[in-house]
Amino acid sequence: MNQRQLPKALTPSALIVEPVPALARFLTALMTDLGFRVSTVAQPDDALDHLEASTQPVDLIISEFALPYITGARLARFIRRRIPNAPIILLCDEPVNERFQRPIGAHLLCKPFTREQLAALLRNAQLLAA
Repeated sequence: MNQRQLPKALTPSALIVEPVPALARFLTALMTDLGFRVSTVAQPDDALDHLEASTQPVDLIISEFALPYITGARLARFIRRRIPNAPIILLCDEPVNERFQRPIGAHLLCKPFTREQLAALLRNAQLLAA
């Protein structure tokens, strides 16, 4: 039985925080193809509201690093206060410099990336079966 055939409660879920609609659609398609149930929000506040209101656990958060009014790293820190072990992937446009303080346990994925690179990161983070 692959992930696509799993009952809804066993299918992993992902929350995507992406203000650019085209990129949000692209990420949704990729994650759905990889077997995730996907929710998308455009703003950091909406992500926090979604996490508060959700009756189902969120297995993964994917967030743009450069968000309006807040960085993805700061959003990740807020999320970690509420969900300490939440797996988080931060998407960045370019390699991050030494001054960047990546939240503990957050993964970085620089754009552009391929489906295979995303899948490898998810496997390495043990969020996708090998």
